[in-house]
Amino acid sequence: MKKQNGIPMPWELAGQAPETPVLLALSGGADSRFLLDRLAKGSRRDGFPVLLAHVHHGIRGKNADRDAEFCRALAKEYQLPIEVLREDVPALAKAHGRGIEEEAREVRYAFFEKLMRERNIPLLATAHQADDLLETMLFRIARGTGAAGLSSILPARPFGNGFVTRPLLGLSAAEIRTACKTEGLDFTEDETNTELTYARNLIRAQVIPALEKLYAAPQKQAAKLADRVRQDEDYFAGQVNAVWQESFQSGLPCNLLAGLHPAIRVRVLTRFLSENGVTADSVMLERAEALANGRNGRKIPLSGTVGLFKHRDVLTVEEKAEPLPGYQIPLREGINELPGGMTVVVAEGKKASPIPQNAGMTAWQVRFSDLAKALSAGYIWRTRKEGDSILRGGHHKRLRKIWRECGVPEELRDRLPVLCNKEGIVWAPMVGFADKKK
Repeated sequence: MKKQNGIPMPWELAGQAPETPVLLALSGGADSRFLLDRLAKGSRRDGFPVLLAHVHHGIRGKNADRDAEFCRALAKEYQLPIEVLREDVPALAKAHGRGIEEEAREVRYAFFEKLMRERNIPLLATAHQADDLLETMLFRIARGTGAAGLSSILPARPFGNGFVTRPLLGLSAAEIRTACKTEGLDFTEDETNTELTYARNLIRAQVIPALEKLYAAPQKQAAKLADRVRQDEDYFAGQVNAVWQESFQSGLPCNLLAGLHPAIRVRVLTRFLSENGVTADSVMLERAEALANGRNGRKIPLSGTVGLFKHRDVLTVEEKAEPLPGYQIPLREGINELPGGMTVVVAEGKKASPIPQNAGMTAWQVRFSDLAKALSAGYIWRTRKEGDSILRGGHHKRLRKIWRECGVPEELRDRLPVLCNKEGIVWAPMVGFADKKK
Protein backbone atom coordinates (compact mmCIF):
# COMPACT_ATOMS: atom_id res chain seq x y z
CA MET A 1 0.00 0.00 0.00
CA LYS A 2 1.33 3.43 -0.96
CA LYS A 3 1.61 5.97 1.80
CA GLN A 4 1.80 9.75 1.84
CA ASN A 5 4.30 10.82 4.52
CA GLY A 6 3.80 7.63 6.55
CA ILE A 7 0.02 7.15 6.31
CA PRO A 8 -2.28 5.38 3.80
CA MET A 9 -4.68 7.48 1.80
CA PRO A 10 -8.48 7.09 2.26
CA TRP A 11 -8.94 5.65 -1.24
CA GLU A 12 -6.37 2.96 -0.46
CA LEU A 13 -8.05 1.97 2.81
CA ALA A 14 -11.47 1.70 1.11
CA GLY A 15 -10.21 0.00 -2.05
CA GLN A 16 -11.30 2.88 -4.31
CA ALA A 17 -9.75 4.66 -7.27
CA PRO A 18 -7.02 7.26 -6.49
CA GLU A 19 -9.18 10.15 -7.75
CA THR A 20 -12.08 9.33 -5.35
CA PRO A 21 -13.23 12.53 -3.52
CA VAL A 22 -12.69 12.79 0.25
CA LEU A 23 -14.53 14.64 3.02
CA LEU A 24 -12.23 15.44 5.95
CA ALA A 25 -13.71 15.88 9.44
CA LEU A 26 -11.65 18.82 10.72
CA SER A 27 -11.76 19.87 14.38
CA GLY A 28 -8.58 21.94 14.36
CA GLY A 29 -6.84 19.74 16.94
CA ALA A 30 -3.43 18.18 16.40
CA ASP A 31 -4.73 14.95 14.87
CA SER A 32 -7.04 16.45 12.25
CA ARG A 33 -4.51 19.24 11.56
CA PHE A 34 -1.84 16.63 10.78
CA LEU A 35 -4.28 14.61 8.66
CA LEU A 36 -5.26 17.73 6.72
CA ASP A 37 -1.63 18.36 5.82
CA ARG A 38 -1.10 14.77 4.64
CA LEU A 39 -4.35 14.65 2.66
CA ALA A 40 -3.57 17.97 0.97
CA LYS A 41 -0.23 16.56 -0.17
CA GLY A 42 -1.86 13.28 -1.21
CA SER A 43 -4.50 15.22 -3.14
CA ARG A 44 -1.85 16.93 -5.19
CA ARG A 45 -0.14 13.59 -5.85
CA ASP A 46 -3.18 11.37 -6.54
CA GLY A 47 -5.64 13.93 -7.87
CA PHE A 48 -8.52 13.42 -5.42
CA PRO A 49 -10.54 16.50 -4.36
CA VAL A 50 -10.87 17.26 -0.63
CA LEU A 51 -13.76 19.02 1.14
CA LEU A 52 -13.33 20.10 4.78
CA ALA A 53 -16.16 19.84 7.33
CA HIS A 54 -16.16 21.46 10.78
CA VAL A 55 -18.88 21.28 13.45
CA HIS A 56 -19.39 24.01 16.05
CA HIS A 57 -21.25 22.15 18.82
CA GLY A 58 -22.38 25.23 20.76
CA ILE A 59 -20.69 23.90 23.91
CA ARG A 60 -17.44 25.82 24.49
CA GLY A 61 -18.42 29.44 23.84
CA LYS A 62 -15.66 31.67 22.51
CA ASN A 63 -13.19 28.80 22.30
CA ALA A 64 -15.51 27.00 19.88
CA ASP A 65 -15.80 30.22 17.86
CA ARG A 66 -12.00 30.36 17.78
CA ASP A 67 -11.76 26.77 16.51
CA ALA A 68 -14.26 27.44 13.72
CA GLU A 69 -12.32 30.50 12.57
CA PHE A 70 -9.05 28.55 12.78
CA CYS A 71 -10.48 25.84 10.50
CA ARG A 72 -11.69 28.46 8.03
CA ALA A 73 -8.17 29.93 8.01
CA LEU A 74 -6.68 26.47 7.37
CA ALA A 75 -9.05 25.98 4.44
CA LYS A 76 -7.87 29.29 2.98
CA GLU A 77 -4.22 28.38 3.58
CA TYR A 78 -4.56 25.05 1.77
CA GLN A 79 -6.98 26.49 -0.82
CA LEU A 80 -9.63 23.90 0.00
CA PRO A 81 -13.42 24.38 0.34
CA ILE A 82 -14.95 24.08 3.81
CA GLU A 83 -18.46 23.64 5.26
CA VAL A 84 -19.13 24.70 8.86
CA LEU A 85 -22.18 23.55 10.83
CA ARG A 86 -23.27 25.37 13.98
CA GLU A 87 -25.63 23.51 16.36
CA ASP A 88 -26.83 23.87 19.95
CA VAL A 89 -25.88 20.36 21.05
CA PRO A 90 -26.83 20.80 24.76
CA ALA A 91 -30.36 21.80 23.76
CA LEU A 92 -30.63 18.93 21.29
CA ALA A 93 -29.32 16.46 23.89
CA LYS A 94 -31.96 17.59 26.36
CA ALA A 95 -34.71 17.35 23.76
CA HIS A 96 -33.63 13.86 22.64
CA GLY A 97 -32.87 12.53 26.13
CA ARG A 98 -29.21 11.81 25.28
CA GLY A 99 -25.86 12.61 26.82
CA ILE A 100 -23.99 15.56 25.33
CA GLU A 101 -21.18 13.37 23.96
CA GLU A 102 -23.65 11.04 22.28
CA GLU A 103 -25.67 13.90 20.83
CA ALA A 104 -22.53 15.64 19.55
CA ARG A 105 -21.50 12.49 17.72
CA GLU A 106 -24.97 12.08 16.21
CA VAL A 107 -24.91 15.68 14.98
CA ARG A 108 -21.42 15.35 13.48
CA TYR A 109 -22.02 12.16 11.57
CA ALA A 110 -25.44 13.25 10.33
CA PHE A 111 -23.76 16.39 8.95
CA PHE A 112 -20.98 14.36 7.32
CA GLU A 113 -23.43 11.90 5.77
CA LYS A 114 -25.53 14.77 4.41
CA LEU A 115 -22.52 16.44 2.78
CA MET A 116 -21.33 13.17 1.27
CA ARG A 117 -24.77 12.46 -0.18
CA GLU A 118 -25.32 15.98 -1.54
CA ARG A 119 -21.78 16.39 -2.93
CA ASN A 120 -21.44 12.78 -4.16
CA ILE A 121 -18.37 12.17 -1.97
CA PRO A 122 -17.83 8.45 -1.25
CA LEU A 123 -15.09 8.75 1.39
CA LEU A 124 -15.02 10.30 4.85
CA ALA A 125 -11.65 10.62 6.61
CA THR A 126 -11.51 11.04 10.39
CA ALA A 127 -8.42 11.63 12.52
CA HIS A 128 -8.77 8.68 14.93
CA GLN A 129 -5.30 7.49 15.92
CA ALA A 130 -3.73 4.64 17.92
CA ASP A 131 -4.53 6.21 21.32
CA ASP A 132 -8.18 6.49 20.32
CA LEU A 133 -8.15 2.81 19.38
CA LEU A 134 -6.69 1.81 22.76
CA GLU A 135 -9.12 4.09 24.63
CA THR A 136 -12.07 2.57 22.81
CA MET A 137 -10.82 -0.96 23.47
CA LEU A 138 -10.38 -0.30 27.22
CA PHE A 139 -13.74 1.46 27.43
CA ARG A 140 -15.52 -1.48 25.82
CA ILE A 141 -13.73 -4.03 27.99
CA ALA A 142 -14.80 -2.17 31.12
CA ARG A 143 -18.38 -1.78 29.89
CA GLY A 144 -18.60 -5.36 28.62
CA THR A 145 -17.91 -6.48 25.07
CA GLY A 146 -17.55 -9.52 22.87
CA ALA A 147 -14.61 -10.29 20.62
CA ALA A 148 -15.95 -7.97 17.91
CA GLY A 149 -15.72 -5.06 20.35
CA LEU A 150 -11.99 -5.69 20.72
CA SER A 151 -11.49 -4.93 17.05
CA SER A 152 -12.25 -1.41 18.23
CA ILE A 153 -11.94 1.22 15.48
CA LEU A 154 -11.75 -0.16 11.93
CA PRO A 155 -9.41 1.38 9.33
CA ALA A 156 -12.38 1.48 6.93
CA ARG A 157 -16.05 0.56 7.21
CA PRO A 158 -19.25 1.28 5.28
CA PHE A 159 -20.85 4.63 6.07
CA GLY A 160 -23.86 6.11 4.30
CA ASN A 161 -23.37 5.51 0.59
CA GLY A 162 -19.61 5.16 0.96
CA PHE A 163 -16.97 4.54 3.60
CA VAL A 164 -15.48 6.16 6.68
CA THR A 165 -11.69 5.77 6.80
CA ARG A 166 -9.11 6.29 9.57
CA PRO A 167 -5.66 6.83 8.01
CA LEU A 168 -3.92 7.68 11.34
CA LEU A 169 -4.52 4.42 13.26
CA GLY A 170 -0.88 3.47 12.81
CA LEU A 171 0.36 6.55 14.69
CA SER A 172 0.14 7.44 18.38
CA ALA A 173 -1.04 10.80 19.66
CA ALA A 174 2.51 11.58 20.83
CA GLU A 175 3.96 10.83 17.39
CA ILE A 176 1.42 13.09 15.72
CA ARG A 177 2.04 15.99 18.11
CA THR A 178 5.79 15.64 17.66
CA ALA A 179 5.37 15.75 13.89
CA CYS A 180 3.16 18.85 14.11
CA LYS A 181 5.72 20.70 16.24
CA THR A 182 8.63 19.60 14.06
CA GLU A 183 6.88 20.68 10.87
CA GLY A 184 5.40 23.89 12.28
CA LEU A 185 1.78 22.76 11.95
CA ASP A 186 -0.29 24.91 14.32
CA PHE A 187 -3.35 23.38 16.00
CA THR A 188 -5.94 24.24 18.63
CA GLU A 189 -6.47 22.67 22.05
CA ASP A 190 -9.91 21.53 23.24
CA GLU A 191 -9.90 22.28 26.97
CA THR A 192 -12.74 19.80 27.58
CA ASN A 193 -10.31 16.97 26.77
CA THR A 194 -8.83 17.44 30.25
CA GLU A 195 -12.15 17.23 32.10
CA LEU A 196 -12.15 13.91 33.94
CA THR A 197 -15.94 13.79 34.19
CA TYR A 198 -15.91 12.11 30.76
CA ALA A 199 -15.04 8.39 30.77
CA ARG A 200 -12.74 8.55 27.76
CA ASN A 201 -10.85 11.53 29.16
CA LEU A 202 -10.25 9.62 32.39
CA ILE A 203 -8.89 6.65 30.45
CA ARG A 204 -6.70 8.97 28.37
CA ALA A 205 -5.37 10.94 31.35
CA GLN A 206 -4.82 8.18 33.91
CA VAL A 207 -5.15 4.65 32.53
CA ILE A 208 -3.03 4.90 29.37
CA PRO A 209 -0.13 6.72 31.12
CA ALA A 210 -0.11 3.93 33.72
CA LEU A 211 0.10 1.33 30.94
CA GLU A 212 2.92 3.27 29.28
CA LYS A 213 4.93 3.04 32.51
CA LEU A 214 4.58 -0.75 32.42
CA TYR A 215 4.94 -1.46 28.69
CA ALA A 216 6.41 0.36 25.70
CA ALA A 217 3.86 1.60 23.16
CA PRO A 218 0.70 -0.16 24.41
CA GLN A 219 -1.17 1.67 21.62
CA LYS A 220 0.75 -0.28 18.97
CA GLN A 221 0.12 -3.58 20.78
CA ALA A 222 -3.60 -2.77 20.91
CA ALA A 223 -3.55 -2.10 17.17
CA LYS A 224 -1.95 -5.50 16.53
CA LEU A 225 -4.57 -7.18 18.73
CA ALA A 226 -7.35 -5.39 16.86
CA ASP A 227 -5.94 -6.66 13.55
CA ARG A 228 -5.83 -10.26 14.80
CA VAL A 229 -9.36 -10.04 16.20
CA ARG A 230 -10.62 -8.68 12.87
CA GLN A 231 -9.14 -11.71 11.12
CA ASP A 232 -10.92 -14.01 13.58
CA GLU A 233 -14.16 -12.11 13.14
CA ASP A 234 -13.94 -12.46 9.35
CA TYR A 235 -13.71 -16.24 9.80
CA PHE A 236 -16.62 -16.38 12.24
CA ALA A 237 -18.71 -14.17 9.95
CA GLY A 238 -18.35 -16.85 7.29
CA GLN A 239 -19.51 -19.50 9.76
CA VAL A 240 -22.55 -17.40 10.69
CA ASN A 241 -23.43 -16.88 7.02
CA ALA A 242 -23.34 -20.66 6.54
CA VAL A 243 -26.24 -21.16 8.97
CA TRP A 244 -28.07 -17.87 8.53
CA GLN A 245 -31.39 -17.76 6.69
CA GLU A 246 -33.35 -14.73 5.51
CA SER A 247 -36.30 -15.77 7.67
CA PHE A 248 -34.21 -15.31 10.82
CA GLN A 249 -34.69 -11.56 10.72
CA SER A 250 -38.36 -12.01 11.64
CA GLY A 251 -37.86 -14.97 13.96
CA LEU A 252 -34.91 -16.95 15.33
CA PRO A 253 -35.57 -20.63 16.22
CA CYS A 254 -34.32 -21.44 19.73
CA ASN A 255 -33.60 -25.07 18.81
CA LEU A 256 -31.16 -23.87 16.14
CA LEU A 257 -29.39 -21.67 18.67
CA ALA A 258 -29.11 -24.52 21.15
CA GLY A 259 -27.36 -26.73 18.59
CA LEU A 260 -24.65 -24.22 17.67
CA HIS A 261 -21.15 -23.90 19.11
CA PRO A 262 -21.17 -21.08 21.71
CA ALA A 263 -18.85 -18.95 19.56
CA ILE A 264 -21.25 -19.18 16.62
CA ARG A 265 -24.39 -19.02 18.77
CA VAL A 266 -23.53 -15.64 20.28
CA ARG A 267 -22.73 -14.22 16.85
CA VAL A 268 -25.98 -15.49 15.31
CA LEU A 269 -27.88 -13.97 18.23
CA THR A 270 -25.93 -10.71 17.90
CA ARG A 271 -26.76 -10.48 14.20
CA PHE A 272 -30.44 -11.22 14.86
CA LEU A 273 -30.70 -8.52 17.52
CA SER A 274 -28.73 -5.96 15.51
CA GLU A 275 -30.83 -6.47 12.36
CA ASN A 276 -33.92 -5.84 14.49
CA GLY A 277 -32.55 -2.58 15.91
CA VAL A 278 -31.54 -3.96 19.33
CA THR A 279 -28.17 -3.02 20.86
CA ALA A 280 -26.46 -6.38 21.40
CA ASP A 281 -24.26 -5.53 24.40
CA SER A 282 -23.09 -8.20 26.85
CA VAL A 283 -26.04 -7.74 29.22
CA MET A 284 -28.58 -7.98 26.40
CA LEU A 285 -26.90 -11.10 24.99
CA GLU A 286 -26.94 -12.82 28.37
CA ARG A 287 -30.63 -12.05 28.87
CA ALA A 288 -31.52 -13.11 25.33
CA GLU A 289 -29.67 -16.43 25.69
CA ALA A 290 -31.48 -17.06 28.98
CA LEU A 291 -34.79 -16.31 27.26
CA ALA A 292 -33.95 -18.68 24.41
CA ASN A 293 -33.09 -21.60 26.68
CA GLY A 294 -36.09 -21.09 28.96
CA ARG A 295 -34.42 -19.48 31.97
CA ASN A 296 -35.87 -15.99 31.56
CA GLY A 297 -39.65 -16.12 31.14
CA ARG A 298 -41.22 -15.35 27.78
CA LYS A 299 -40.28 -11.74 27.03
CA ILE A 300 -37.70 -9.00 27.63
CA PRO A 301 -38.95 -5.38 27.51
CA LEU A 302 -36.67 -3.26 25.34
CA SER A 303 -37.93 0.30 24.86
CA GLY A 304 -41.42 1.71 24.89
CA THR A 305 -43.78 -0.98 23.62
CA VAL A 306 -41.02 -2.99 21.87
CA GLY A 307 -39.90 -6.28 23.37
CA LEU A 308 -38.01 -9.50 22.69
CA PHE A 309 -40.53 -12.35 22.81
CA LYS A 310 -40.29 -16.13 22.86
CA HIS A 311 -43.29 -17.73 21.17
CA ARG A 312 -43.48 -21.39 20.12
CA ASP A 313 -39.72 -21.71 20.67
CA VAL A 314 -38.95 -18.78 18.33
CA LEU A 315 -37.42 -15.42 19.34
CA THR A 316 -39.02 -12.34 17.80
CA VAL A 317 -38.62 -8.60 18.28
CA GLU A 318 -42.08 -7.08 18.20
CA GLU A 319 -43.96 -3.96 19.15
CA LYS A 320 -46.61 -4.81 21.69
CA ALA A 321 -49.82 -2.98 20.93
CA GLU A 322 -51.24 -0.63 23.51
CA PRO A 323 -54.02 -2.21 25.62
CA LEU A 324 -57.43 -1.87 24.06
CA PRO A 325 -59.94 0.30 25.88
CA GLY A 326 -62.82 -1.69 27.32
CA TYR A 327 -65.74 -2.30 25.00
CA GLN A 328 -69.07 -4.14 24.92
CA ILE A 329 -70.46 -4.76 21.44
CA PRO A 330 -73.67 -6.76 20.84
CA LEU A 331 -73.50 -9.93 18.77
CA ARG A 332 -74.90 -9.57 15.26
CA GLU A 333 -75.28 -11.76 12.20
CA GLY A 334 -72.65 -11.58 9.48
CA ILE A 335 -69.39 -9.68 9.84
CA ASN A 336 -68.65 -8.38 13.34
CA GLU A 337 -65.87 -5.75 13.06
CA LEU A 338 -64.28 -5.41 16.50
CA PRO A 339 -61.55 -3.15 17.99
CA GLY A 340 -57.95 -4.22 17.61
CA GLY A 341 -58.37 -5.31 14.01
CA MET A 342 -60.42 -8.38 14.96
CA THR A 343 -63.17 -9.76 12.70
CA VAL A 344 -65.68 -12.50 13.57
CA VAL A 345 -68.11 -13.86 10.97
CA VAL A 346 -71.33 -15.04 12.64
CA ALA A 347 -73.62 -17.45 10.78
CA GLU A 348 -76.02 -20.33 11.33
CA GLY A 349 -74.73 -23.86 11.00
CA LYS A 350 -74.29 -27.18 12.71
CA LYS A 351 -70.65 -26.77 13.67
CA ALA A 352 -68.64 -23.92 15.15
CA SER A 353 -65.11 -23.39 13.90
CA PRO A 354 -62.52 -22.53 16.60
CA ILE A 355 -59.77 -22.24 13.98
CA PRO A 356 -58.62 -18.75 12.95
CA GLN A 357 -59.38 -17.82 9.37
CA ASN A 358 -55.91 -16.27 8.94
CA ALA A 359 -52.41 -16.86 10.30
CA GLY A 360 -52.45 -13.64 12.31
CA MET A 361 -55.36 -14.87 14.48
CA THR A 362 -57.41 -11.78 13.66
CA ALA A 363 -60.29 -13.34 11.65
CA TRP A 364 -62.62 -15.97 13.08
CA GLN A 365 -65.82 -17.80 12.25
CA VAL A 366 -68.59 -18.75 14.69
CA ARG A 367 -71.66 -20.84 13.71
CA PHE A 368 -74.78 -21.25 15.86
CA SER A 369 -77.23 -24.15 15.51
CA ASP A 370 -80.01 -21.65 16.31
CA LEU A 371 -78.80 -18.21 15.25
CA ALA A 372 -82.09 -16.41 15.98
CA LYS A 373 -82.02 -17.62 19.58
CA ALA A 374 -78.39 -16.54 19.95
CA LEU A 375 -79.09 -13.05 18.61
CA SER A 376 -81.91 -12.56 21.13
CA ALA A 377 -79.90 -13.86 24.10
CA GLY A 378 -78.11 -10.56 24.77
CA TYR A 379 -74.59 -11.82 23.97
CA ILE A 380 -71.80 -9.22 23.82
CA TRP A 381 -68.23 -9.09 22.56
CA ARG A 382 -65.46 -7.89 24.88
CA THR A 383 -61.78 -8.60 25.59
CA ARG A 384 -60.53 -11.05 28.21
CA LYS A 385 -60.54 -9.94 31.83
CA GLU A 386 -58.19 -11.16 34.53
CA GLY A 387 -59.57 -14.35 36.02
CA ASP A 388 -61.83 -15.18 33.04
CA SER A 389 -62.64 -18.88 32.72
CA ILE A 390 -64.78 -21.04 30.45
CA LEU A 391 -66.72 -24.21 31.20
CA ARG A 392 -65.19 -27.08 29.24
CA GLY A 393 -65.51 -30.80 30.00
CA GLY A 394 -67.50 -30.09 33.13
CA HIS A 395 -64.77 -27.87 34.61
CA HIS A 396 -64.09 -24.16 34.54
CA LYS A 397 -60.70 -23.58 32.93
CA ARG A 398 -58.75 -20.32 33.01
CA LEU A 399 -58.80 -18.75 29.57
CA ARG A 400 -55.32 -17.31 29.90
CA LYS A 401 -53.88 -20.78 30.61
CA ILE A 402 -55.76 -22.37 27.69
CA TRP A 403 -54.48 -19.73 25.28
CA ARG A 404 -50.93 -20.10 26.56
CA GLU A 405 -51.07 -23.87 26.04
CA CYS A 406 -52.54 -23.35 22.56
CA GLY A 407 -49.60 -21.12 21.61
CA VAL A 408 -51.46 -17.83 21.40
CA PRO A 409 -48.79 -15.07 21.54
CA GLU A 410 -48.84 -13.14 24.80
CA GLU A 411 -49.15 -9.80 23.02
CA LEU A 412 -52.35 -11.09 21.30
CA ARG A 413 -54.15 -12.51 24.35
CA ASP A 414 -55.41 -9.13 25.55
CA ARG A 415 -56.78 -8.26 22.09
CA LEU A 416 -58.74 -11.38 21.19
CA PRO A 417 -62.54 -10.99 21.53
CA VAL A 418 -64.63 -13.29 23.69
CA LEU A 419 -68.42 -13.73 23.51
CA CYS A 420 -70.23 -13.40 26.86
CA ASN A 421 -73.56 -13.30 28.61
CA LYS A 422 -74.36 -12.41 32.21
CA GLU A 423 -73.16 -15.82 33.39
CA GLY A 424 -69.74 -15.67 31.75
CA ILE A 425 -67.98 -16.63 28.53
CA VAL A 426 -70.03 -18.32 25.83
CA TRP A 427 -67.35 -18.65 23.15
CA ALA A 428 -63.62 -17.90 22.90
CA PRO A 429 -61.07 -18.14 20.06
CA MET A 430 -58.97 -21.33 20.05
CA VAL A 431 -61.43 -22.82 22.55
CA GLY A 432 -64.88 -22.85 21.02
CA PHE A 433 -68.21 -22.86 22.83
CA ALA A 434 -68.62 -23.34 26.54
CA ASP A 435 -70.43 -26.51 27.55
CA LYS A 436 -74.16 -26.47 26.63
CA LYS A 437 -73.75 -23.22 24.63
CA LYS A 438 -74.02 -24.53 21.09
